Amino acid sequence: VDYSFSKGPEPVVVPNLIGLSEQEAIEVLLVIGLTSGGVSHAYSDDIVEDLVVTQSPEAYVFVMPGTSVDITLSDGPEFVPVPDLVDLTQDMAESNIAVSYFTLGVITEEYHLTVPKGSVIRQTPEAGSNEAPETTIDLVISLGPIAMPSLVGLEYSGVEGEIGELPLNLGVVTEEYSETVAPGSIIRQIPEAGTDLGPDTSFDLVVSLGPEAITVPDIIGMTFTEATSTIESAFLSIGEIIEIYNGNLVQEEVVEQSPVAFEVVGAGTPVDMTLEGPNYPE
Repeated sequence: VDYSFSKGPEPVVVPNLIGLSEQEAIEVLLVIGLTSGGVSHAYSDDIVEDLVVTQSPEAYVFVMPGTSVDITLSDGPEFVPVPDLVDLTQDMAESNIAVSYFTLGVITEEYHLTVPKGSVIRQTPEAGSNEAPETTIDLVISLGPIAMPSLVGLEYSGVEGEIGELPLNLGVVTEEYSETVAPGSIIRQIPEAGTDLGPDTSFDLVVSLGPEAITVPDIIGMTFTEATSTIESAFLSIGEIIEIYNGNLVQEEVVEQSPVAFEVVGAGTPVDMTLEGPNYPE
């Protein structure tokens, strides 16, 4: 009687599953008679997320058919260097973030003297820092430089309203006499209007005191309207008004003034006048 003994199934070589997806790994194992075992996850700087990063048993060892092979899938890198987005346009920066491990965070805007309008001034976190995937990156986008507003000729009290929300600071304010600029108005500004400025730049102003010496005009015989216009044009102010109704004049006229005509006074000095005529004021 002859006897034959079965040696059992032949061993098979474990395939290399590194870099395959979970489904691809399972299919490869089934083809050669192996089964999929446990699935775990680990960070990897080299293997893209959701692909096999390690396996057990290792590739190229002999095992018996039906042996289960455990795989570890990549979660991607644990920490990733933040890309440098400064000076890129907003569109380019957002595109770079979209293809990275990070997500776009908060976008704010600021004026900047040198960074062109629409480009990134700074980012948080800073470029090169190592951060976890899905970390948000906040961007500050440039509005470009601030064009210095024109303030010459404005009243000093209106400067704040003209500057508005612009991030500029009032610097040194000095005063000078001027033969042409009304008291309280701006004679000069530094920097000049139209100059490109960065945020928090200070600007200086020179405010008019009016003429250093003013000759009081002769308003005798003028109507109230004429006298008022003449006084204010001379950088003087309207003082006390006295009315006399004698019924003899068809139209009210100035019959007295103080200071008298041709007296030299300072800017803003009030000029009192006495008006004579019927029905003034009504």
